[in-house]
Amino acid sequence: GGAFGGTNGPIVFVSFRNNGQPDIWKTDAAGDPAVALTSNSSQNFYPAISSDSSQVAFASDRTNGNFQVFKMNIDGSGQTNLSNNTCDEIEPSWSPDSSQVVFVSTCTGRSQLMKMKADGSNRTTLSTSDTVNDTQPAWSPDGTEIAFTSDRTGKSQIFVMPAGGGAATDLSNNAFSDTKPNWKPDGSTLAF
Repeated sequence: GGAFGGTNGPIVFVSFRNNGQPDIWKTDAAGDPAVALTSNSSQNFYPAISSDSSQVAFASDRTNGNFQVFKMNIDGSGQTNLSNNTCDEIEPSWSPDSSQVVFVSTCTGRSQLMKMKADGSNRTTLSTSDTVNDTQPAWSPDGTEIAFTSDRTGKSQIFVMPAGGGAATDLSNNAFSDTKPNWKPDGSTLAF
């Protein structure tokens, strides 16, 4: 996966070009040479650029073998573990004001949506059931909703819930599996 930092902003992506290890890399729309932001023996995935293009949230298994949500400055400095947990926590997505991160946590044995402040404090569970899997969160451009993939109907469908948590609405509601919701920049449409 990869992420764009707005028009002509940075582009971050995962590449295996350093000794076959998945690392986070950065380039830009002008085509400047890509540079590694992470370079270690761990696995680094799911990069997400903050709306102000100053930070990257990502998942890494460098701390205890479990994936944790980290953040770093756009130049790769200041890499900090935000999760500090013993279960896998992945798929971060920034709030539009870059003050919060929504992510997927497996602490209950299922994939649940949680959010926290950008410094890792004030963790809040958004998923309302520990019997379903909620994944692939995407914060709406206006910050009021979070779209996500869930298997709560028996197959993967696209749901949306208030950013503070609460009842979720099935948007795709069809006989097929739908995944990876992406908001149009003006928030009027979801692609999946």
